[in-house]
Amino acid sequence: MIKSLFCMVTGHRVNRNRVWHDGRNFRTKCTQCREPMIRELGEWRRFDLESDADETRQPHPHTGEAA
Repeated sequence: MIKSLFCMVTGHRVNRNRVWHDGRNFRTKCTQCREPMIRELGEWRRFDLESDADETRQPHPHTGEAA
């Protein structure tokens, strides 16, 4: 909870060492709150399961996580 509040104030921090490609976009998780992130049009933002869900997206290559 505190970590997500911190991200609301300072913004998410992308874990650039854990970036992977899902077949459409680059993805990772925030280093602070562990929220899934997606890179779109050169900018990182929070991955929204409702608007970003797509059958062509591949799961994480090691963990198999979809989001």
